[in-house]
Amino acid sequence: VLLPLLRSGGRWRCVATTASVGGGVGCGEGGDVLVSSLLRSLCLLLGSQRGRRDLAASAPDTLAVLLSLMPAAGLPLPQPRAACRLLECLCLAASDEALALAAADAGAPLLLLELCLAEGAGEGGEASGGRVGCKRRLALLAACCLRLLSDARGGAIVVERGDGDGEGRPALRSLCARFLTPGLATRLASPAAFLATLHATESSATVFWSDSMRDTLHAEVASQRVALGALPSRRPWAWREAGPDFAQLRGEPAVFGVFLRAYG
Repeated sequence: VLLPLLRSGGRWRCVATTASVGGGVGCGEGGDVLVSSLLRSLCLLLGSQRGRRDLAASAPDTLAVLLSLMPAAGLPLPQPRAACRLLECLCLAASDEALALAAADAGAPLLLLELCLAEGAGEGGEASGGRVGCKRRLALLAACCLRLLSDARGGAIVVERGDGDGEGRPALRSLCARFLTPGLATRLASPAAFLATLHATESSATVFWSDSMRDTLHAEVASQRVALGALPSRRPWAWREAGPDFAQLRGEPAVFGVFLRAYG
């Protein structure tokens, strides 16, 4: 019952947002209230084991509709209430392995990475402070959802190309490690620490991250989002083979995830 209502709410919200861009009025507030209320009901369902089991049967449709409610990059910032509810739904879904895998098939990690990267984008204007605060909230929720998807607990993650062929949580951890590098993916255990490193640079024994690597990640996420949008309906994202090629790591000798340059 919720899926048709969410689709309707999403269309109402999109129309309201489009009208606001042209007319200079509130940014889709009516649609935001409707979608937020519907997402709250979905959160309640996802909060129980039985609810997650029931939703797992329609996981592809449910998650596809959820992701369609979040605007693509470049559109006006979504109303925070509905956006936060949507991410809360994804966090709850990520606690169930079957739903977590379905979320990956629907391209959820790309949206989450995009929101994490967007936190560091500067904005000017009088509303800058509010927008930065909203971006921070969304980025923290997105990082938390990535942590739940990969079940990151702070332990070392050592992943080689091709290790994403497995199933379950190991495959999702491999996905995060490929997109973020194993060291940075380990920081997901603390979403705030992860975001701090993502938008900075570091050259330590376990984490090698630079501005150019962040640019590489941004370009790969954008490219994968375009490719995902071009897929036929119900065609899953090929996330087990996806990931950026960090040229910056090619000349960095490492043993079991430890960079030797830190000891040179």
